[in-house]
Amino acid sequence: MERVIKRKEGLAAEYGRLALTMQTVTETSEDTYSIDTNDVPMLNEGILASAKHITTGQILLEDESRGWDEGVLEDTKRQRDGLVSMRDMFDRKDKLSKDNIPQLERRIQATESKLAGVRAKPDNLKKPGEEHKLGEAISKVSPSKDGPLGLISIC
Repeated sequence: MERVIKRKEGLAAEYGRLALTMQTVTETSEDTYSIDTNDVPMLNEGILASAKHITTGQILLEDESRGWDEGVLEDTKRQRDGLVSMRDMFDRKDKLSKDNIPQLERRIQATESKLAGVRAKPDNLKKPGEEHKLGEAISKVSPSKDGPLGLISIC
């Protein structure tokens, strides 16, 4: 889109040079046709009308280029940014939505073994609340009626 805009701007500049050249031709046409100058005013009129038409085309090209630059290009960039964000979101979903059940099962087993070790300690060596804390950790991820490991509350 940016290249198209640059081409339109370049084309508009060429139109401007062509119109200016045509206007300068009318200044010398009387000297060029000095033998019979009767038709020179009509010739100049036709050349100036063509130059005016080309100048109008130049203005339209510049306006179109500016409109594309300010409107379409910015909208296209915004659309592209939205699509890139959406792609990134799906990439994150694919990356993070792997099967976590084996990992959670290992975590439960490790916590249960820690709990068994804490329960086996004599009361005077236990930290206050340690057994309760490990029991809470297990209950957060242990099997329940919500699913195989009660993952609804975790995920």
